[in-house]
Amino acid sequence: MVSRHGQQVRNIQRLLKGEIRDWYEVERNTATLLDAVAGALELEKLSGNQIWQLMRLTWITNNIHGVSPNHWQTLKVPALGSLFGKSVEISGDQSATIRAMGLPFDVELAAIRNTGVVNFRYVWRNTAQRWCVANRRSLLEIIRDARRPAMSLDDRIELAARIEGLPSIPSPDNKASVRSALALAPLIAFLDPQHRFPIISGGSEVSRLLKKLKLTNSGFGDQVRHLTGLIGQFGIEDVFMLDVLAKDIATLVTATPPDVPGEPRKSVHESETQLPEYDLDERLATQHANSIVYRNRHNKMTEALKSLFAGHELVTSYDHDCNYDVLVRDYDRKSRDLLIEAKPDADRGSIRIAIGQLLDYRRFLKRSAASDLAILTILPPSPSYIELLEELEITALWYTDETCQKIGGAGRAWPVIKNLVHVSAAAGDLPVPAPPNSRS
Repeated sequence: MVSRHGQQVRNIQRLLKGEIRDWYEVERNTATLLDAVAGALELEKLSGNQIWQLMRLTWITNNIHGVSPNHWQTLKVPALGSLFGKSVEISGDQSATIRAMGLPFDVELAAIRNTGVVNFRYVWRNTAQRWCVANRRSLLEIIRDARRPAMSLDDRIELAARIEGLPSIPSPDNKASVRSALALAPLIAFLDPQHRFPIISGGSEVSRLLKKLKLTNSGFGDQVRHLTGLIGQFGIEDVFMLDVLAKDIATLVTATPPDVPGEPRKSVHESETQLPEYDLDERLATQHANSIVYRNRHNKMTEALKSLFAGHELVTSYDHDCNYDVLVRDYDRKSRDLLIEAKPDADRGSIRIAIGQLLDYRRFLKRSAASDLAILTILPPSPSYIELLEELEITALWYTDETCQKIGGAGRAWPVIKNLVHVSAAAGDLPVPAPPNSRS
């Protein structure tokens, strides 16, 4: 648990408020800009100078007064002009200046937002340009591989090792140098389509998190492996959330010392024992799912969703790899889909199986990054499992009884669905749900 102002927090997203939320949006805006730029350029033909310009799109200007609001004039606009061969006439208005440059539409749309997050030290900025020119071939290969749409964890660790193997960036007088990772990692993080390559730029909060994980002196690959492993826990969706909430995440994680070679790992809980053949709860749930009564209840649940999501497109899939129950397209009318796994019983085994199914199915969806997850049951899961689902960013939905006429819920998608319920009730299609007996 982490406490801020006395409030117990397990889903870290509850702390995304005010300036932290704003900074998170700036990081996502920066990723959108880099994605648009990369999509508009022939990456394999980038010059060393252009690679440096890509780096500059991630930078900010920081001084004793904080982040300068005008770093777009000295960094973003000149970098975009150089990348696309456009003349630059800077005015006092960011949007007007960028629109006048004649950039590709997607680049222009992304560039008019506030972007830039890395306070890369001035002493290394100009020598980084010469470094990019000298290491162009290796950098192009790293950038190309970073843009792959389905990188695995091992791919990212291998990418980190290649970054770490690059020469250091020297100071102007060649009396000092900085690790290549501090300059290149942020760029790779913003180019990663899945947003899972960590932003390790030497920032104090990320450094504190690495210290808590006992990774300060570890190799870059180890740091990437452990930080990436936090995504999906505590409501952490991507590396940007990991970056802006690093201080709070550091209070949640527990450092685990590495195993000593040749020595068996000691049990950390008195209830631990040797691995059984199969989890009993999951085995019983699987057996139950094959019964005719179970299938009838399951069909009744999914059929009732048609009334709830009237006017939406509902589809199912019988694909071997992606055999999901229901996908509600554009459920929030903001281009996000909702993948629903229905389980008539809200017992532990069913919830565990549903979690695995949802996480597995989503990776096969064409719009996986724009798909939210939900488990639908009859009667609510236990409070501890609702908390777990919330931590995993999976919405808990439940019919209040076997008639499947009233629905309750908790989690990310519930506010949207709750509004749909009230709209349907006003139209006489679906009763307004009774107040749920769990958190909503």
